[in-house]
Amino acid sequence: MLPTRAHIRRVWIVCFASAVLTFAWAVMASAQEPRFLKLTQAAVGVSIVAHAVDLTTTAHLLACCGDRFSEANPLYRWAEDNPASMAMVKMGTAVAINAAILRMAQTKPKTALALALGQLVLVSVSARHNAKKVP
Repeated sequence: MLPTRAHIRRVWIVCFASAVLTFAWAVMASAQEPRFLKLTQAAVGVSIVAHAVDLTTTAHLLACCGDRFSEANPLYRWAEDNPASMAMVKMGTAVAINAAILRMAQTKPKTALALALGQLVLVSVSARHNAKKVP
């Protein structure tokens, strides 16, 4: 059973709202402008998009092939049957993590950049893995 248009619309609304919140936080954090802040902000912005792609591919796989695939992250496993709940929890977690990274960038810019890039790579690999499995 594929997700309905309403489910897909809710998932994308949550993704868009999460991206807007993260970019708003980035603008507020850029007031002090440390050395690596712009690069950290770019990595955080791209990682929000990667989280949205990961969420979309996971929701699609669960909807069309739920008997063969399951959510690997135990934090989100409870919401396998409800894409809107999964979207809210996943994107809420992504926004919280990225807000913490942006806040850290004000005092520890190199550490924040390393965390942002590491998160970006891991989520992108997960999204790519899911995309390869989509029928």
